[in-house]
Amino acid sequence: MNTPISQTAVNNYDVDFNNYWMASPTEKTLYFDVGSLLLTDTDGNPLTLGNLTIPDNSNLNNGYHIGPLTTTQYSIDNSWRANEAGIYYSWNSGRDDWNQLATIKDGNGQFVSFDPPISFSYTHATANDVNAVSTYNGKTFRLEYDGFSVQIPWNYDKTTDEWEPLINIADGTLMGPTGDEYVIKGTEESLVMAEIADPGAAFPDNSVGEPTLTYDATKTALVGAVPTTAELKVIKGEVIE
Repeated sequence: MNTPISQTAVNNYDVDFNNYWMASPTEKTLYFDVGSLLLTDTDGNPLTLGNLTIPDNSNLNNGYHIGPLTTTQYSIDNSWRANEAGIYYSWNSGRDDWNQLATIKDGNGQFVSFDPPISFSYTHATANDVNAVSTYNGKTFRLEYDGFSVQIPWNYDKTTDEWEPLINIADGTLMGPTGDEYVIKGTEESLVMAEIADPGAAFPDNSVGEPTLTYDATKTALVGAVPTTAELKVIKGEVIE
């Protein structure tokens, strides 16, 4: 895609993309602007989709991806070697949160620095599982703590049509980097109901029973007697007097 990225470039992206690879691709030099945290071309134009409108069914609906990017220059004939580089970079831009960058600046307009997430290994145990599930007993996971919550793996359950945590760690479980562990505590908990073919089979002896109502005369007496002389005026369904 040519830079700066314009609405015209976005509208013609699919056609231009195919034409580019059918012709002779050329090498482009890009720069990372540490002041704005944006990737730019040689003229300082940022490679972002910004407020541009992406047409329906465009290949850009999932964002604009560039990579691999390297600091080593390769010839066109050997450009594939960039994929074998020991260190390479990639760049994403789009309208979704996952391919955008969010930052915080202080009162002086300077970017606020953050520590990277804490990464550590955790060996799950049935004793530490909220539901006492033994499927992953003794299995080791690589987890991260981002400063707010522990990022654990999730799994899609076809039977319930829900995304659920792969492991459910009980409150009070010790976890974290070796020598700097903390106890974990859940902030939210959900219960997923399972559908059964025969609801009556769940309570074959009718142990649930029918709901019962208890009449309390003392509560009824607080309402008082029904008025016999009251006159109500109603307009369009609303009482006005």
